[in-house]
Amino acid sequence: MWFVALLSSVACASTSTSTCPEDPEALAEAQSRQVLGAYDRADGAALVEAATAMDFAVSCLTEPLSPRVAVEVHRAKALIAFYEGDEAGSVRSWAAVRVLDPMVRPEPLRWPESHPMWRLYEEAGATSDERIVLERHPPGGWVVDGALRDDVPRFRGFLLQGLGGSSEVVHSAYHYTEATVPQLDWDALDPTARDQRRRRIRAVGTTVSSTMAAGAAASMTLAILARGQLGSVDYEEIEGRAVLANTSASLAVGLATGALTSGLLTWTIHW
Repeated sequence: MWFVALLSSVACASTSTSTCPEDPEALAEAQSRQVLGAYDRADGAALVEAATAMDFAVSCLTEPLSPRVAVEVHRAKALIAFYEGDEAGSVRSWAAVRVLDPMVRPEPLRWPESHPMWRLYEEAGATSDERIVLERHPPGGWVVDGALRDDVPRFRGFLLQGLGGSSEVVHSAYHYTEATVPQLDWDALDPTARDQRRRRIRAVGTTVSSTMAAGAAASMTLAILARGQLGSVDYEEIEGRAVLANTSASLAVGLATGALTSGLLTWTIHW
């Protein structure tokens, strides 16, 4: 199963640079059926291709996956795991199928009663319902097989989607176990509304402080130049130069004070 998992991880990692389909849920459903068709034809290459495309479609989801399609994905995952010799993974996926839709079973025409798939399906029925709470979660929480909750099945496969602060999907992938759930700093990747407001305020405050500081420097430079010219100008111009120097100096002090105040307000207050 590692080979399919490797290709799938590559597909998911390239989501940001690949074009996601307009309807990723429809693609996920279509590719789950392609997995079954490839298995029936004993076409390993086509099965791997369909499995990779299905995982890519899942990674592109922008909304929680519907329960009906989730069952199709779980069933396809059970078959993929079996094909790769991962019976434990197949049992985990069949266990998810049995919980989400007990009416879905291995088809007798595809797998006769003597086929090992039936044994895996029966083992899945004895899987524990124990769940484990995910310690880290994105701002909007987790959606597990279409339901909003903070825990995942410990012994079943599950489709996990993480929601950002505005309920946008920031993570979407299939997991056979909680050990593969990414341990990320979700607040840094997807800041809350308060964090976003603080960042905007500090960005604006920093810009204002920098602009005022630059203005203070320019005004002080003008004041120094004006004072330096007092001894080289005509008597009639002395008063005007003196006023310019004093005004520029006062403006420089005012702007410098404003820059300092703006900086302190921006960075010392926890907005």
